[in-house]
Amino acid sequence: VASEFNEDKLTLSQAEPSTLNERRVSAKLEDFVPQLVRLKDPHIPDILQAEQVQYEVQQTRASAEDETGLSLEADVGTLVHRYLELVADQGLAHWSLTRLETLKLAMQRWFAQQGHPNLAAQNGVNLVLSLLNKTLTSAQGQWVLQAHEHAQNEWAIERQSDGLVIQKRVIDRTFIENGVRWIVDYKTTALAANIDDAGLKQAAEQYRQQLEGYAALFADEGLSIQLAVYFVSVGRLINLSRLSA
Repeated sequence: VASEFNEDKLTLSQAEPSTLNERRVSAKLEDFVPQLVRLKDPHIPDILQAEQVQYEVQQTRASAEDETGLSLEADVGTLVHRYLELVADQGLAHWSLTRLETLKLAMQRWFAQQGHPNLAAQNGVNLVLSLLNKTLTSAQGQWVLQAHEHAQNEWAIERQSDGLVIQKRVIDRTFIENGVRWIVDYKTTALAANIDDAGLKQAAEQYRQQLEGYAALFADEGLSIQLAVYFVSVGRLINLSRLSA
């Protein structure tokens, strides 16, 4: 098309200035592609219209931990997760027990916004501070939150697998350590302070199916995968051996 292009260019150069400007403006408008395009006929993609399609969405923490309605325990878990995400993102050096104490008022307001009365909100604040203190003073908690290779926090992933099945998961924390992909799930479930290793192992096994679902998202990565549950209330990280690797 070189000859046609050259002829067109020659025609433009010989055109009147006003005509030339009009054509340039017209060309710019025709070539302009807006970043936001409003669809005349919005519709669901074909793949999601199939009758056999399954869309697996991770349950909210409230339902995943058997919480329904307005639950202080569920909201405590949500706020603890948010702060653990901040600690991991910003680095342990920026978070001290003293700094946590300065956040009481902000936490109180947050619980009030969730609809909790003053007394319940204060109880929630005290519980959140207790759980975060336990993590920041726990060797295993510090290890989970410290800088790691390819670390991600509250990582939302969608993947199509098994035909038309679309999986969506939100992983609390994942990173690579010595060539191993770690997938860590935080649990704020209240546990006895004197719970032994066997009890912790049994408690962690309840979440195996959830963690195995996360692991499936990294099946094509080619790395060994280590699943783990971090129990915030006792500051313990429990590893789950893979049933199938």
